[in-house]
Amino acid sequence: MPAQYVKPYVKTNENDYLDAQALAKAVPRPTMRFVPIKTDERLDLQALHRVRDRWVAQRTGAMNQTRGFLLKRRMTVRKGPSHLMVHREGGAFFSARLDRLLQEPKQEWDELDRRIEHANDEPQRNAREDDVCYRLMEVPGFGPLVSTALVAAIGNGITFRKGRDLSAWIGLVPRQHWTGGKTKLLDISKRGNPYLRRMFLHRAQSVVAQAERNPSALSPWLAELAGRSHRNVVVVALANKMYSVSAGFVGNRGIHLQRKRNINQITELGAVYSTPRSTPTLCAHT
Repeated sequence: MPAQYVKPYVKTNENDYLDAQALAKAVPRPTMRFVPIKTDERLDLQALHRVRDRWVAQRTGAMNQTRGFLLKRRMTVRKGPSHLMVHREGGAFFSARLDRLLQEPKQEWDELDRRIEHANDEPQRNAREDDVCYRLMEVPGFGPLVSTALVAAIGNGITFRKGRDLSAWIGLVPRQHWTGGKTKLLDISKRGNPYLRRMFLHRAQSVVAQAERNPSALSPWLAELAGRSHRNVVVVALANKMYSVSAGFVGNRGIHLQRKRNINQITELGAVYSTPRSTPTLCAHT
């Protein structure tokens, strides 16, 4: 159970006895939500994504530091690592001290590039081997990283009844303020996993930018929405729809596994009751 749902049942101070009482009161609530236990494979895959995300952040920090050094020398560089690399290797004049300092972020940058490339191999291999990840990559904007991150986070998706629940869990639906019988929808709630939400928003931005060059089944809907809404609204709406579509792919496997598990349990139970019992031997009493 999420800890924030148990906190209202804690009476006064926090200790083991009162925490156990709060858990006992929270568990039988009919509206209580529970978190499924993750398998070791899903935990390992999530750890790989987190380590890769840390390496990407460190590489971005090395790039920004190099860009800041150049900006102090009145050298502006366009956005993108390729432009920064060309400008750095273009034979610009620096002092010996600055040139030595610029070599350290450059070496760190190259080492992080090798680590990130190596970390991308395992999600690609898992995406090819896993049936759900392979089907998820058919959705526009989905790749090996997005599909494996989603499957590692939600598993078989049996917790979510529909795609709207998955979008609300990740924080892509508007916050609701309801008072006096009037409902007001605010900006998106930004709840849940920020890594997944960031990845989906980035992929949605890519799909919107390439909608005209690479048309898909969502292109007419995107064109109609872009004509009456802001670009950021279109991106969030597309990310929300991507989550709803992916919930259908993942949820089908979860429902199938749950049905298969129920059938196996019924079959085992029937086998137990259908087994003939041995007739007890009557002892003759004299």
